[in-house]
Amino acid sequence: AAAPPLQWQTYDVDLTMPRFDANGIKLSNAILTVRLNGIIIHNHLEIDSNAKKVSIGLQDHINRLQYRNIWVLEK
Repeated sequence: AAAPPLQWQTYDVDLTMPRFDANGIKLSNAILTVRLNGIIIHNHLEIDSNAKKVSIGLQDHINRLQYRNIWVLEK
């Protein structure tokens, strides 16, 4: 799914947070779908998490990286 080196890659990440009732009891796990260059690489992956907030981290793997057009939208 990855484009050749030195070409821009696109990632689309859809995250549905876990749901909790009024007492804080988890009703459903988080659900994650990830597309790399338009190809689904994780589809409705269920994540067992009790997180009520998330952080976004950007990571490299030795090679120089550049990021642009990062959007965070609440559904």
